[in-house]
Amino acid sequence: GTLLQWVRRRPYTLGLAIFLVCWYGLQLTILSRFGEDTARWWFYFEQPPHALSPGVLLAPFSHDIRSITHLGANLIFLIVAGSLSEPYVGKRRLLQLVLGIGFLSIYVANVTVGIHGIWIVAGASGGVL
Repeated sequence: GTLLQWVRRRPYTLGLAIFLVCWYGLQLTILSRFGEDTARWWFYFEQPPHALSPGVLLAPFSHDIRSITHLGANLIFLIVAGSLSEPYVGKRRLLQLVLGIGFLSIYVANVTVGIHGIWIVAGASGGVL
């Protein structure tokens, strides 16, 4: 009863967590079948020549393909923070925040490449945080 009510009030938080786990599985599949360079090209927004890859659009959903603990920590944070905020900010607003900040974190970090001199590989962590 109580657990079911809790889940019903947080469908988007739990849906995002499941999506990110499935997306990570896709990343690992590409990594194991085609190698790291191909996986990086598909899932990361990095310095040229990778900057003009599908990673420009897919990076906000991606995690570090070499660290399952990174994904685990993000999932824990997402479930805790999302479960506290979703009932109050609403389902649609929660998705807008996670996806919007995910995209924004990558592009703002890499627009400043002239200042810090390196490209930053950011992904779903920015949106989750």
